[in-house]
Amino acid sequence: MKILLSLLILFFSSSMVAEDISDFQIEGISIGDALLNHMSETEIKKEIERNKYMYEYFEEELFGEVYLSSNSFQSYEYLSFFVKLNDEKHIIYSVRGIISYNENFDECYKKQDSVIKELSSMFNTSNKFSDFSKHSIDPSGKSIVKSIGFNLNSGGRILTECTKFEKKLKLKNNWNDAFAVILDSKDVIDWMNLY
Repeated sequence: MKILLSLLILFFSSSMVAEDISDFQIEGISIGDALLNHMSETEIKKEIERNKYMYEYFEEELFGEVYLSSNSFQSYEYLSFFVKLNDEKHIIYSVRGIISYNENFDECYKKQDSVIKELSSMFNTSNKFSDFSKHSIDPSGKSIVKSIGFNLNSGGRILTECTKFEKKLKLKNNWNDAFAVILDSKDVIDWMNLY
């Protein structure tokens, strides 16, 4: 059974304890799904190429990031996915639901606290982690990210982030300060080597 992660409400069976990251969904999409069910091959390749610069500092180019926006999304403005670069099926290894907070960034922290409170009722708090740091993509060190999440026993994780970019970097790249709920597979975690 899939568990749907919406903006503030987590729909799940109370008799079920999910321990595999693929048991969760954001906007009906899970890790292990084929991105080709939501986008064309051409769109996927174009997105990977467009976002490639953000991961040039990684030692190994294993994954590419793809963004998708849709008026039909119920809880998020847009989604992002990580897919393996050489996978013809474009299987999803990470799903992110994202909401912009350019005007009142303090609301991002309130949203994060609310979602973490809900997640805390589902997961063992000994698997909880948090971090407040400079964003690795900003050489100035002025962009920040606050991360709170849970590691699953199966190796995946559910993560929330509030990211605030330095103003010039944000304008140059047309980025948004944002809140995100993230489902990461063990493969993506190992690649990013963040936690």
